[in-house]
Amino acid sequence: MRVDLKENLRKAKDLILENNRIGIFTHTDPDGDAIGCVAALELALERMEKDVKAFLQGVVPRNFYFLPLPMFETTLTCNLSLIIVLDCALVERTGFHEEIKNLRSAKIINIDHHPQEDSFGHLNIVDTSSTSTSEIIFYLLEILNIEIDRELATYLLTGIFSDTGSFMHSNTTKSSLEIAAKLISKGANIKNIADNIIRRKNVSTLKLWGRVLTRVKNDREKGIVSSIITKKDLEECEATKADLEGVVNLINAIPESKAALLLTEDEDQIKGSLRSEEGGLDVNKLASLFGGGGHIRASGFRIKGKLRETEDGWEIIEE
Repeated sequence: MRVDLKENLRKAKDLILENNRIGIFTHTDPDGDAIGCVAALELALERMEKDVKAFLQGVVPRNFYFLPLPMFETTLTCNLSLIIVLDCALVERTGFHEEIKNLRSAKIINIDHHPQEDSFGHLNIVDTSSTSTSEIIFYLLEILNIEIDRELATYLLTGIFSDTGSFMHSNTTKSSLEIAAKLISKGANIKNIADNIIRRKNVSTLKLWGRVLTRVKNDREKGIVSSIITKKDLEECEATKADLEGVVNLINAIPESKAALLLTEDEDQIKGSLRSEEGGLDVNKLASLFGGGGHIRASGFRIKGKLRETEDGWEIIEE
């Protein structure tokens, strides 16, 4: 663990010890890392006898239902003295931006592994060398002297496993593998995690993925593989946005591609998910052109509009 990271985590420990009413937040429509780090920290703070609640907007993907998930709050009506935002580079992405802004007396700890332009916390713990926010929470639990048992280990390994692409992405490090080994030794079942995240797919998921694959376009000049999903697709496949978890990584597997892009209709917006691998494009730079962001290998953005099919393919229109 880097010296500056350790120093900031000690500051986080002090704030946690000083406060009792604590709220934990992450980005809307959470992925495995967001779910894993929130669930782990919520359980750890409960064991410290803190009055803690986890807040979430959006849908938890069904392949994470194997975890004993927290009772996520969808509205913020209580008073909090400490706010901890995890795995979320922009506070607006929590879906609770206005409510958090109105809690003027509450301190904010921002913990993330994504690059950030706006460090919104009173304490910002941003470590882009970590594979995941779950990896940072592993170190925080050590500093809080929380004994990591099977349940905590499972949450944390789920987060690390998800954000490293089951240890296949180029962000996998020696440290992340060492932490994973420790978590397995504490009782985390990596086969069960892998089965649920990778192997088990609902019929609705497979139908939706089929539509993604049939629409794949390969722009060899730009090196970008892309596909789209509409709201009508979701309805006809009886699927949710959560069923798309992981499919952008699949279309990124085309050998000559430098990056993959999946565009998904979401109400009056279009969500863009970008992925690349070692030697590919910096997708964080691509996402930033549309007001988004993330990592060099995994980023996203949202823009206003809808998808419309034309004779020349699909286009984005404003309504």
